[in-house]
Amino acid sequence: MTALNMIQTLGTSLRDLILPPHCALCGRRTGGAPVCDDCAQSLTLDMNPRSIDSDTFPFFIPAFKFEDNTRELIHLLKYASRPDIGHFFGASISEKLDRDLLEGVDAWLPVPLHHVKERSRGFNQSRMVAERLASDLGIPIAKGAVRRIRNTNTQTKLDAKERKINVSGAFRATRDLKGQSFVIVDDVITTGATTSELARAVLDAGGEVRFALAISAPALSDSKEHEI
Repeated sequence: MTALNMIQTLGTSLRDLILPPHCALCGRRTGGAPVCDDCAQSLTLDMNPRSIDSDTFPFFIPAFKFEDNTRELIHLLKYASRPDIGHFFGASISEKLDRDLLEGVDAWLPVPLHHVKERSRGFNQSRMVAERLASDLGIPIAKGAVRRIRNTNTQTKLDAKERKINVSGAFRATRDLKGQSFVIVDDVITTGATTSELARAVLDAGGEVRFALAISAPALSDSKEHEI
């Protein structure tokens, strides 16, 4: 655990002691979870594989429909320093994911942030989801296997073509990945530009991406409107 993670954990513990955990959506006090049972049940499951216009991996699976409550939780995860919501989503996905899809998978690959952006945010939101998947399903995270070598602009205001250009060459494997199989973990997948470019870096290093997982899959218009 890094010093930053230790500080964040201590801060969370102190906050929970002074202000017992409440649901991020309705404000009801919970037993420690970031989302109460009623609000968790209000999220509409998806979990249906979708094809994507990419030659780097065959399909992706969004866990939840992009509806109001899901959108609000993703915003809190990304922009309000709520890594616990990432763990909540990871637990929800691990409960519903078809285990047969994980046969032969070596590691989870959360989409890397550039070190400047990760330092500013304090954590990688995709890694928070992957941490719970790793804990629940016994498949490790591929630590440092691929790096984000360019600090790209946000994708939220770009069209599909611009997104592809924006992330071109943004990732590079740090070692030989021959014979290794990964599942990419992202917060949202819209056009698939980021996940496809990450998968390309894996392929260039000899690895394989079985598929990708995301919390949700907003339409391009929704991604722009809600900056997500």
